[in-house]
Amino acid sequence: MHFSLTIPESNSRLIAILRAVFGWIAYIPVIVFLLFAYIGYAFVGFYGFVALVVSGKYPKIAFDYRLGLTRFSIRVQLFFYGMSDNLPSFDFSNNEDDIFELDIEPKESYSRIMVIVIALSVIFYSVLILLQTVWLGIRQIVSSFLAWLSFWVILVTGKYPEFAVSWITDTIKYEIKLVKYEAGMDQKYPGDKKLIVVNIILFVILFAANQASKQYLNTNTGNDNLKTITQGY
Repeated sequence: MHFSLTIPESNSRLIAILRAVFGWIAYIPVIVFLLFAYIGYAFVGFYGFVALVVSGKYPKIAFDYRLGLTRFSIRVQLFFYGMSDNLPSFDFSNNEDDIFELDIEPKESYSRIMVIVIALSVIFYSVLILLQTVWLGIRQIVSSFLAWLSFWVILVTGKYPEFAVSWITDTIKYEIKLVKYEAGMDQKYPGDKKLIVVNIILFVILFAANQASKQYLNTNTGNDNLKTITQGY
């Protein structure tokens, strides 16, 4: 995977203000585009899954579609985080107006067993995927807060602060890793392997606690019913 991000030497104060006031208008076409793009991906992704299980190879059309969708998502994020002054273009390729570049090369072959394992973990949203998604969500919330702080810094200095660039860049890289894994483009678990053991232990503890709470509620309900019957006599 190749991902590079080049922050402009300066950011427009005017665009920062316009984005803060009228940015919601730019969201409308983006949301519509993403809606149809993900509907299309539902079909393309299913085709890619079947092809992977049958042949062990990722079909180019499915791979390029998911890669392009990821590029567009990053383009949108960089604009609304205020790192890019360019409105996101509605295409799936790297273009000259982007301040980033993303390229992912498909592997020659993929493990059919891992394809099924990853698909099941995504469909049933296993604790392995859930923990990584929650962590990504936390990072994105922090990124949004840093973007808000950066807005004021841009108004004063005309430059995007370095502390925000570092965090947001790492967040986007992490998101790419998670997308690659969930889409089956990369079968390497995006998190620390040690977390797998922690996740399993956490899942067992939560499951046991859930069963214990159900047992406790059933016992109390039975006792209350018994008291009611006794009092009736």
